Amino acid sequence: MTIATATTEWIAAISSAIAAVGTVGAVVFALWQVRRQEKTRIDVTCGRALAPIGPGNQVHEFIRLEARHVRGAPLKLEMAFFENMRSERVVVSFLPTLTEPIPKILTSGETLSVAWAAELVAKAAAANGPFRAAFFRDAAGHDHRALFPGVRHRRAGLLRRRLSYVGPSEARTTPAVALDADQCSTRPNRARPTSRSARSR
Repeated sequence: MTIATATTEWIAAISSAIAAVGTVGAVVFALWQVRRQEKTRIDVTCGRALAPIGPGNQVHEFIRLEARHVRGAPLKLEMAFFENMRSERVVVSFLPTLTEPIPKILTSGETLSVAWAAELVAKAAAANGPFRAAFFRDAAGHDHRALFPGVRHRRAGLLRRRLSYVGPSEARTTPAVALDADQCSTRPNRARPTSRSARSR
C-alpha cells in the first residue's frame, strides 16, 4: 500500500465519520424541535386594576391573575393561590364578579382570569407576611406563577443561581390599570396586567 493510497483511505474514513456525526446531529436537533413544540407553555401575569363593581358601579381596586395557554397539550388549572416570602401558600377568597369558573381546561390561545379584592389581599398579606407571587396550580401539581405587583427578583451567588426577592417595598407604587365595564365580565380577558409572565417550573 502506497502512502497516497493510505492517505486517501484515511480521508475517506474521516469524511464518513463527519457525515455520520452530522446525520446524528440533524436527527437530535429535529427531535428537540418536535419535543419543544409539544411542550406545554402557559404564560401567567399578575397586576392591579380598577373597575366599577357592585351597586352604583363604585370603582374598586383588585388583583388579577391571568393565564394564557401558548402551546402544547390542553392543561387543567385547578386553583389559584398567593405565595409569601417564606414560600407558604396562602388562600384568599376570589372576587366572584371578576373570576371565571375554576377548575378550567385551557387549550391553545385560551385564557383564565381570576381576581381578588385588593383590601382582602392586603389583610391576608398583613396576617401571613408580604406576598412575592401569585400562581395557578394544574392537575398534575405543577405551579404556573407570576410575581406579585411591586415585587422584583434578582439572582445572586457565584453562579447567580440563588434567587432572591425584593419588595414589595410599597406594592401600591405599581400603577393600577383602569378597566371598562366590558372588560370586567367573566369572559376570557386578554388585557395584559402589569407583571411579566412566568413559565411553569
